[in-house]
Amino acid sequence: MRAALGIIAAAFVFVSGCAEKDWIDRTLVTVDVTGTWSGMLGASPSGEIQLELEQQGSTVKGVLKLLGGAAGQSGRFQGGPL
Repeated sequence: MRAALGIIAAAFVFVSGCAEKDWIDRTLVTVDVTGTWSGMLGASPSGEIQLELEQQGSTVKGVLKLLGGAAGQSGRFQGGPL
């Protein structure tokens, strides 16, 4: 009887670890990052980075720009939940 309870308890632990997250955890977006963000790369004033972000739900897209020493470098990106 004791062995059977141990097996049932172990099975419960393994199965509960495989449980899928609640749908609200996958769809909940608590922050909107839309806008222009900027900062410095390292300690040099010539290493400025700028992000222009647009968020719709949990998807963020925008442009990354390197200003100063690496002026003219930019690239588009898009990301969402994993």
